[in-house]
Amino acid sequence: MIRDYTIRNFKLNLNTGITQKIHLPSNFSGIDIDTVKLRCGSLRRYGAKIGEFHIGSGVTVEPCPERVMLIRQNLGLNWSSIYSTGYNLSGYNYKLVSPVLGLLAYNANPDGVATNPYEVNVMATDQNPILIDFLSSTTTDNPNPKATMKKNSSVLCACFTSNGNTTFSEQVSPSVCKGTRQGHYALVMKTEARKDDHDGGGGGVVTSSTDMNGGNGGGKLSRWKVAVGSVIGSGIGAILLGMLVVAMLVKVKKKAMREEMERRAYEEEALQVSMVGHVRAPTAPGTRTLPRIADDRFIPSRSGSNFALFDLSPSPSKDGKEDGAGSYATLLRAAMFGPETPEKRDITGFSSSRNIFRFKTETHRSLNSFSPFGVDDSPGVCHSPVKAPRKVPRSPYKVLDAPALQDDFYLNLVDWSAQNVLAVGLGNCVYLWNACSSKVTKLCDLGAEDSVCSVGWALRGTHLAVGTSTGKVQIWDASRCKRTRTMEGHRLRVGALAWGSSVLSSGSRDKSILQRDIRCQEDHVSKLTGHKSEVCGLKWSYDNRELASGGNDNRLFVWNQHSTQPVLKYSEHTAAVKAIAWSPHVHGLLASGGGTADRCIRFWNTTTNTHLSSIDTCSQVCNLAWSKNVNELVSTHGYSQNQIIVWKYPTMSKIATLTGHTYRVLYLAVSPDGQTIVTGAGDETLRFWNVFPSPKSQNTDSEIGSSFFGRTTIR
Repeated sequence: MIRDYTIRNFKLNLNTGITQKIHLPSNFSGIDIDTVKLRCGSLRRYGAKIGEFHIGSGVTVEPCPERVMLIRQNLGLNWSSIYSTGYNLSGYNYKLVSPVLGLLAYNANPDGVATNPYEVNVMATDQNPILIDFLSSTTTDNPNPKATMKKNSSVLCACFTSNGNTTFSEQVSPSVCKGTRQGHYALVMKTEARKDDHDGGGGGVVTSSTDMNGGNGGGKLSRWKVAVGSVIGSGIGAILLGMLVVAMLVKVKKKAMREEMERRAYEEEALQVSMVGHVRAPTAPGTRTLPRIADDRFIPSRSGSNFALFDLSPSPSKDGKEDGAGSYATLLRAAMFGPETPEKRDITGFSSSRNIFRFKTETHRSLNSFSPFGVDDSPGVCHSPVKAPRKVPRSPYKVLDAPALQDDFYLNLVDWSAQNVLAVGLGNCVYLWNACSSKVTKLCDLGAEDSVCSVGWALRGTHLAVGTSTGKVQIWDASRCKRTRTMEGHRLRVGALAWGSSVLSSGSRDKSILQRDIRCQEDHVSKLTGHKSEVCGLKWSYDNRELASGGNDNRLFVWNQHSTQPVLKYSEHTAAVKAIAWSPHVHGLLASGGGTADRCIRFWNTTTNTHLSSIDTCSQVCNLAWSKNVNELVSTHGYSQNQIIVWKYPTMSKIATLTGHTYRVLYLAVSPDGQTIVTGAGDETLRFWNVFPSPKSQNTDSEIGSSFFGRTTIR
């Protein structure tokens, strides 16, 4: 109720940086509320101060609208009791010694704060936190906070989270706390027992401490607790000791059984044992036994053998019958070494009466002889070298300055065409950078009242789609720098674009997806509904049969060419789904990545409607892209590591981790040859990396990467 009243009375026409005091009705007496409107970029770079809250520079604002409204609340001593009872401070044996102070953040864009207000996350770090000075807090019911809080000798900082939990931390300095995000904070003091009657004027805020150690009742209760705890601890200790003894007995018994089995094996072994180096190895006895059908080799009857295949003829014995082992040995020797001649007998050293396959009682061989290829210098053996792992350069080969490149997670401002031209949206302009000539061209300027929210190249040709903040989609012919068409249909900004074979899909903050056929006169041919929040990710499959969409409602949907409702719905992500990529190697394989609260890359089989696997990246996943040359993919990340990772699929082992951007890596595009990627971030730079091998050789450098070095600007 207080939030809604504050937003309704917030003056949108007030200049940024000017503090506005909100006057609440009389039934909210004792609560002080101040508001201030700031630019998101200024808040992120320079921080802010509102009331008792000091926000340092370098905070992360997510999402980052054009303007942010900060709300400072001082609930006073009376209304702070709501947090004392609602968060059950007495259950923690704590009591409030200060009023509850709150810091909230909402979007302050003219098109959103009145119709669709949403909360903005302001996140700081432990090194540069948000400081809360309770000594500077004054309200009508507590005009002298220093006199109120100095009565307590030891206090802690309490943070009341939105999920109903309370966290406690030490003070940075007397009556000064630190936090890492927006929320409600207060000072509390530890108590040893609950006090039934609070001191007057506090409304649940206790400003003095009493001695809780006296009295027989408290001592008896403590001794009873100690006794029960001792009994329980002794029981648990006895159980653990018993389990340890049982485990030791089982281990000793197993060891004894193993030793007995080894002893019997040595005493009753049927095979002889010989030493091969320092290893005992079994050998067959000198006298061969007849093979058994059940568990020995099977030697087929030679009577049915076709010796003609080897140009041999069986040698019958004198009585016309097969000569058994002697005849078979002769035929085998002839098949392997050819007809026997005196010369061969002298060279080979074999005679017709000597069996070349003999069982020896003992063999002395080097350990190298057990290799399947023999020793290293064996003639006729070719050893293939071990393939070295592919090396990915850890630094970008080119850096372009991109002034006014927005730090907004929900936008898509970079795309690379099949003609090797990079399109970048900077503020209200679109610039083209030719990767072959490094020439920069200004394609369009939308004017001061509009800005670029997304760009997308057609699969073939030179047409570029541009999504704007007013909900329009413009089609430009880049070869002539001429706008060919403007299409409407969305009420709010268009942050995602995806080209199919004959369809252009656009996703908007108005939660809808419009399918547009630029060959038709109508602005759109169908409207897809299903998302409950802004659509920030769109990708068509390589066969142009399925469209994947991700939204700020943490949902991933899959649509076919003719559906207006999603045919597949996935809700495993716990944050916004912007990163979407279809595999060019496996039909129906889809990868998706979640935002800060999720941080996972998940893989789906849309053909069988199954969730294949998931990996936690420990960072916000901003973009995904598959290599079309090898079965690898690259991901870019934001809060809190701002890294780029190259993965091997399906093992998801890291091939390389690339760093260099100082802000979230929000934008990603792949070159037409599939070897180079370009990344963009809120640090207003575009960085070019060679991460994937070429189709022919994994060691060949990209022609784009080897042609340009240094740092220039894109406008």
